[in-house]
Amino acid sequence: MINETREVFEKIQWKKLKKQLVYCYKNSPFYQNKMKNYGIEPGDIKSYKDFKLFPFTKREEIYSCQQEYPPFGNLVTIGKEQWHEVHTTTGTAGKPIFVVWSAKDILNFTNFVFRSFSALGITNRDIFYNVFRYGFRMGGLTVHRVAEKFHCFAVPVGVDVLTNTGLEMFININPTVLISFPSEIIRLKDRLGLRKINPKDLALRIAILGGEPGTSVDEIRGLIERPFNLKAYDTYGITEMGPLIGTECLCQKGIHWAEDHYFVEIIDPVTGMPCQPGEMGILVLTDLTKEAMPLIRYWTNDYVALSTERCECGSVFVRTKGAILGGDKDIVSFNGRKFYIFDVQKILWSIEGGVGQEFLVILEGGGTLGQETCILQVERKNDESATEQREFAQKLKEKIEKELKIPVIIEAVPHGTINKYGGLNPKISRIIDRRKPGNILI
Repeated sequence: MINETREVFEKIQWKKLKKQLVYCYKNSPFYQNKMKNYGIEPGDIKSYKDFKLFPFTKREEIYSCQQEYPPFGNLVTIGKEQWHEVHTTTGTAGKPIFVVWSAKDILNFTNFVFRSFSALGITNRDIFYNVFRYGFRMGGLTVHRVAEKFHCFAVPVGVDVLTNTGLEMFININPTVLISFPSEIIRLKDRLGLRKINPKDLALRIAILGGEPGTSVDEIRGLIERPFNLKAYDTYGITEMGPLIGTECLCQKGIHWAEDHYFVEIIDPVTGMPCQPGEMGILVLTDLTKEAMPLIRYWTNDYVALSTERCECGSVFVRTKGAILGGDKDIVSFNGRKFYIFDVQKILWSIEGGVGQEFLVILEGGGTLGQETCILQVERKNDESATEQREFAQKLKEKIEKELKIPVIIEAVPHGTINKYGGLNPKISRIIDRRKPGNILI
């Protein structure tokens, strides 16, 4: 299917979509009610022109539904005897949402992630060092299952990656494949440097990265690849839909979506209508094969653009154009301007000494336009002199004010001060907004 013509593939995909609409109508009280409220039946959806008028499913709806009918709402489409696993969102965008998987769902996830990893040249001779979190989080367990399918040696390190035990294990086992977050592999490089270990002397050859934006940007990818002499590939996953549902290919020219399992749309957040190829909009996903808790037109809140040009790898699946910029929670509205947290990260990492440093944006103030304050806290090495810190802060301030066109105060804080994970929460959170509610100026 991956190498079909786009026309043939879309016909196959459309049959899956129509079948899923019927399945949800018959088995999901949530979608039965939703369709009836909008005067829609599955038979009314005869083309994409019809489907694009189907209402979106928002996070708030799912949360409200699960509060009314705990614990999983009236979204689950199979009986309890078929429930196989439950995962949750981190709750950084509100209260956590619970997602049920069936055995068939898990098999599908494992197979399409295995397919993506195989395309990167991973084999049973590789050693996986899996930094993605286990427990309620979906990433770690999914990658572990994929490693098992490869018959690989898998190290389930999770949150312990940068502890002394985790570091010793990494050095001694000498893995070939690292599954991690972009910022953590850079901090790993720094920890290895403290031990006088050249990362290029290790066996690591592939880094599969997710959980935060950046890998798709050439400048940041280079900061990750060059020290280890490896290849870094970007991924995308979202608990409500599935793990690693998009992965880059060997060409590294955008994340390919698993379109045989998901119907992918990019929607203008203002008009609610589809964007043209290359235009930035909200990623909206529809499950095509999920059995336990399928979602239709799920509004992810993540901003992305798509390329419909056929990739050099030959895959029929569409891919991202540029980086995934994150969602509303990653956009800062300040003094009448907007910027993404990713913009700050990109600038910080572009300055010598700023690569991989943790940071936090703090917004304060009240009153009228121009009276808000933006403070950027940046971790600095504990052995850095006050003069070095001032010089670094000045360079960073000048570059941010020039590129983002906002006034900013730079505060250097000791290494280890900023806890971006909020405890053991693997979801990145880099904004603290202390402004008065009425003072957030869009």
